[in-house]
Amino acid sequence: MVIAVFTIEALRPKHHAAKPSAVVPSPAATAGTPLKTPGFAFGFYSAGLKMVDCYGTCRPGTKQYADQQFDRQRMAQLEAMHVTFVTNNETLVKWYRQFPASVLTYLDELHAHHIRVSYSVASGAGVWFHKGHFGADRATAFFARTDLNHDGVSDLDGRLDVVYQGHEVLEWATHAQRVEIYRVAKHWFPHTPIAVYYAGIYRGFDPAMSDQTHAGGPGGVWQDYAYGPGEADIALVNVRINATPDTLDFVDDHPGPFQPANFAAAAKKTVAAVHAATPDTPIFISTNLASDPAMRLRPQAMWSPAQLSSWYHSLVALPGVAGVQLRSFGRFTYDLGNPRFTPQQQTFQQLGAAAATIKPATALP
Repeated sequence: MVIAVFTIEALRPKHHAAKPSAVVPSPAATAGTPLKTPGFAFGFYSAGLKMVDCYGTCRPGTKQYADQQFDRQRMAQLEAMHVTFVTNNETLVKWYRQFPASVLTYLDELHAHHIRVSYSVASGAGVWFHKGHFGADRATAFFARTDLNHDGVSDLDGRLDVVYQGHEVLEWATHAQRVEIYRVAKHWFPHTPIAVYYAGIYRGFDPAMSDQTHAGGPGGVWQDYAYGPGEADIALVNVRINATPDTLDFVDDHPGPFQPANFAAAAKKTVAAVHAATPDTPIFISTNLASDPAMRLRPQAMWSPAQLSSWYHSLVALPGVAGVQLRSFGRFTYDLGNPRFTPQQQTFQQLGAAAATIKPATALP
């Protein structure tokens, strides 16, 4: 099963390092909580969650305890908004290597709130390319660091909901290389969906660009980088809020009005292109509220409740879309996590309640 995802992140607080754990916590000590909402993936690309070294055992009065309680409050807040998926693109390798019980407790508590999450293990260009040469040696070492019992499979396989396996991959890896990346990742996570994030995914399909030189990555032309079979279980696809069918080759979020009809047409064209390449692939679509600088500095970055509603309804009407994500909640000053945007939060909650009734046409892996 292949799934397309289009859309990430929370910063990890720096604490003192501890010696790596020598053993994997027993299943009895970290029994997984079954997800009760495995359907439509409604939520955020980044929700301000933190990685806490002592999660589940932090001592009251410490900064780590405050961070742990913040996460728990955030989980409850997300559940109240009917959020069922949060995309995170940061790595949890070091966190799991040093504090495996904390990671598993954190994941179990998310699942108790019916929230699925993604994290990365070996996703960046720097992991797969060394001095311009593509190879899997460094990535394999990162994957192996999550295999504390040395059975050849990550301990997080089946515990982590989705592996985030690449950000804006069209910029740095060809389709053939992404197929190899997927093959390696699947060796370590045979039972966990692999998600890849695509911005400007239509560039690889656009006849006007197919023979143009690709300025990044290992070179070649844009046709070499086109999305195709065998590179992802979930396609996480970014569609800009001001996208139109004629501007799908643009990647960055530039200021511009939200025009519901243009956005809906752009999303439809994007989904059709992905389905032409992988007909049975469920798709997650992610949209940024605005550019990062705008979300940091400008209250005007926030959409109106009516725009939020139009965005949601434009996407859920498309066959094959299995999830929608907004970026972001609590990552930037002026995103949906800001208390001043209560009407927008109430609208998002209402949309989440509607999303909870959707049964995807294509089951998730």
